Amino acid sequence: MAPEKNHFLHWKFNLQTIFVLLAALVTWAIIGGWYIALAPANMAGPDNFGVVISILGLCLFLSDRLAYLWLKIRCQILVFTAWLLGLALILWGLVTWLRSFSRRYIPIFVIHWALFLIIIVSTWLWVGRRRGQTE
Repeated sequence: MAPEKNHFLHWKFNLQTIFVLLAALVTWAIIGGWYIALAPANMAGPDNFGVVISILGLCLFLSDRLAYLWLKIRCQILVFTAWLLGLALILWGLVTWLRSFSRRYIPIFVIHWALFLIIIVSTWLWVGRRRGQTE
């Protein structure tokens, strides 16, 4: 059996992707709803769009990476892997937040993005270590 190519931009779809996306959306609804209820109004752009979109991206990233770690599922959304789309949404949230940056929310900004960085890097390292063990 030939080894699977590790491309992250190609056309592919599988049924498990639907369930991974649903898990991401449910997680986003729970975490995002809680976060937005606590966040000051318009802290990260109109209606805190920077927070909303970055949390969606993080939930998408995590659901894809956890599905890969536990079930060996590679999720594709059109031409992107789900984790790559999640990173793009996180970046979009950061840019949106930076465009409406206010000095009075610096502590929230630093905590938010430090947690995101820790989660992304630790997940990335975990996937890399697991991938190295299976090869």
